[in-house]
Amino acid sequence: MANTTQRKRRGNLKGELLKAAEKRINEGGIGALSLRKLAKDTGVTTMATYHHFANKEALLVQIAINGFAQLSEIMMKDCSADAELDENVKAIMRGYFKFALQNPYVYHLMFGQEIQAKPTIPEFKEASSKSFYLMANSIQKYLEDSGHNVDADAVGMSFWGTLHGLVCLVTDGTILYKSRTDDKLEQLIDQATKGLFYRC
Repeated sequence: MANTTQRKRRGNLKGELLKAAEKRINEGGIGALSLRKLAKDTGVTTMATYHHFANKEALLVQIAINGFAQLSEIMMKDCSADAELDENVKAIMRGYFKFALQNPYVYHLMFGQEIQAKPTIPEFKEASSKSFYLMANSIQKYLEDSGHNVDADAVGMSFWGTLHGLVCLVTDGTILYKSRTDDKLEQLIDQATKGLFYRC
């Protein structure tokens, strides 16, 4: 019974640590995160955090993997089998923007260079690929039903690059607009969707 209780507590603690880590990153960036600070935030010893994460990079990897899962979920949330295909593509784009703008530091962790070993981490590659193909396959279907024969990898990568670039320009405050209004985002999404057709 004691061992079962301990395993349950450890499992709960890992979730608490991840939640606290995501909160710290979203409030102060990756530089605000350390296992020592995380232990203080959750009221445990630093050694307790090392039981779940070997080091800071291991913690960042799990945060990024969780981020891809959340991104996948929010991209598909408003898609419908009854909707027009281009509307589903727009819904995916809205979800993508929503996640990125609400979680800018986690978003940049997912796509940035902080995690040096990510090309060799199977779980990371699987999570990022799932998000990619949710988008790429939807776009491929939209274009094929519009009379274009396209490759999901090629068109998905091109479109994701465009979308990622727009997100970075917005989150970095470089250009586009001062107020992140829904109307402006809809204009960006509409133009990007039109670009899919014109490029093919």
